[in-house]
Amino acid sequence: MEPGNAIFLHMMPRLLSFVLRRSGTAAVLLALIAVSVTLPARHVLLPAWPERVEEVLAEAGPGRVERLFLPAGAAVSSESVVVARSQPIELWRIEGDSGEVTHAWLAGLRDAEGALMPKLPAWSERVRVDGPLPDGQRLVVITADHEKVEIDAAGLRRMLRPNAMSVSQRGKLWVDRLGERWKWPLTTTADARMTPLAR
Repeated sequence: MEPGNAIFLHMMPRLLSFVLRRSGTAAVLLALIAVSVTLPARHVLLPAWPERVEEVLAEAGPGRVERLFLPAGAAVSSESVVVARSQPIELWRIEGDSGEVTHAWLAGLRDAEGALMPKLPAWSERVRVDGPLPDGQRLVVITADHEKVEIDAAGLRRMLRPNAMSVSQRGKLWVDRLGERWKWPLTTTADARMTPLAR
């Protein structure tokens, strides 16, 4: 064996060990960078995803049952005993321009004169409606504790029925929400965003 080849073979284990050590360090550094980037992004990306909402009936004391609207799979307080859980497709999530959110059933609509409209409008069959609604109209909704509440429709950003949405509809809404947070121009195709109702 030539002396040069003997030296090369002698150096091979050290060279391989050096490369493996360096590549292992590089892999750890890349993993740390990926984690540091995704952790802050997770706080923006995950909350924007439209979750399903559960109607939970729970015993809140002797002979007392309360109704809660919770994200699907969310735990109930340890003092409560869950009687029933469901995901009603007629449950609406109502988002206001100022950030407030209400979960309720749509019971009716008042016109600009304050009269209760005889039937729900055609848009109530949709899974998503982007506001605002026509001026002067008020939503009549039933909340978790079965109280009727009226909401000024002019201040609505959007209404949606999260339990009736398909995965593609959720994805489009997720993209729209991210666009609103980061103020990028939203796509204007009919599929991507509902046309606001005519005033």
